Amino acid sequence: MLRPVTVILGVCLSAFLIGRSSNGDHQQNKKEREVSYAKDLFPVVEKYCVVCHSREADHPSGLFMETYEDLMGEGRHGKAVIPGNAGKSILYQKLLSPPPFGRAMPPSKRIKLTPEQIELFRLWINQGAKNN
Repeated sequence: MLRPVTVILGVCLSAFLIGRSSNGDHQQNKKEREVSYAKDLFPVVEKYCVVCHSREADHPSGLFMETYEDLMGEGRHGKAVIPGNAGKSILYQKLLSPPPFGRAMPPSKRIKLTPEQIELFRLWINQGAKNN
C-alpha cells in the first residue's frame, strides 16, 4: 500500500515543481521585455530630464540628454551609461534614492519617476543601451 502513495506524492511533487518553473520563466520574460530607446525611454527622458540636461540649460554636470549620442557621452562625472551594466551606470544610479553622490534625479520632490520608469532605464542599459 505504501508504494501507490509514494507514486502519487511523486507525481504531485513533479507537477508542482514544473508549474513553479514555468511560472517563474513567464514572469522573468515579462520583466525582461526588450526596451526601445525611441519608444520607451526617450519619452521619459524628454519629459523629465531634458528640461535641465540640455545645451540651452547648460547643466553643471555637463551631461546633456537631448539625443542618444548626448546620453552615451560623458559628463563631469564620466560616462553616464555603461552598456550592459546598469549598476555601474551613473544615469541609473542617480535615479535611485539615495544616489551614490549628489542628489537623486529628477531633483524636484514633486516630480518623481515611477518604479516602472526607473525599471525601463535599468532594462535598457542592461540590454546594451541600444539606439533602437
